[in-house]
Amino acid sequence: MRFLFEEICKVIDPVKPEPEYKIQLKGTPSQQDFLKKMQKSSYTSNQLGKTMNDIRNKIGLETDLDSPELLELLVDNKIISLDLTVK
Repeated sequence: MRFLFEEICKVIDPVKPEPEYKIQLKGTPSQQDFLKKMQKSSYTSNQLGKTMNDIRNKIGLETDLDSPELLELLVDNKIISLDLTVK
């Protein structure tokens, strides 16, 4: 009985896959040499993670940054919260 109920629920309200967003990483001209260490500048949200903190950590790993927590992320020239989800 429970199996049948779960199957009916899946038909009525199916599980939607997480959308995938394209993320373009850009640095200021003074940081271009630093960001050249990145494998690429265009990623998808599935490659980087769900929050801006995940993105900061990815940048820190790929650029061999000793303290990624010192890195600030800007969107539209504004420092953003690291717990902000990627959407």
